[in-house]
Amino acid sequence: MLAHRIITLTPLSSDFLHKNYGVKPSNMQVIHHALKVSEYLDIDTERISNLRTQLGISRNGLVIGMIARMESWKGHETAIEAMEIVHRSFPEAKLLIFGSMGSATNEVVSMIRQKGLEEVIAFKGFLMDSIALYRLFDVHLHIPISQGVETFGLCIIEGMISGCAQVLTRSGISNFTAVHEQNALVVPYKSATKTAEAIIRL
Repeated sequence: MLAHRIITLTPLSSDFLHKNYGVKPSNMQVIHHALKVSEYLDIDTERISNLRTQLGISRNGLVIGMIARMESWKGHETAIEAMEIVHRSFPEAKLLIFGSMGSATNEVVSMIRQKGLEEVIAFKGFLMDSIALYRLFDVHLHIPISQGVETFGLCIIEGMISGCAQVLTRSGISNFTAVHEQNALVVPYKSATKTAEAIIRL
């Protein structure tokens, strides 16, 4: 190894590098992401309103937001199956997926079509102003499929600062921050049923 010191985002990342690559704990330093809180709290209402108009998001109905690059481990499949259940109780509920295209993009889009959920779930792609975006969500969904697949999960902290109700799995930083029924509803990995129940409860 050429590096003398390695910066990791969480203790979980340090453990991963130690177990899988033999990096000595003494060669690693955990430094979490830093955010300027005021940028998430002091948002002009006109900015939010303009974003709502730009995205065509109705003021009526339940808006579930997911900000996650289209990768298989991000939990999109579970989210789609959960929305199939949610839609039965709340026909007006929408899941809006934001994020960059990735290796699972075609699979996710195809699954939405196969289930006939095009009017319920929409992939909106990458959006520059994600800070204001959280203000349009009634529920923020972040459900990676296992403990260590998420390095940090910046959107978890962003959602908390923005005051979003959150449904989370324990992955990345949520392993350390998410407390079930205190600051989030924590659901099991890959459980569409439990995810749907949590969304409906919120």
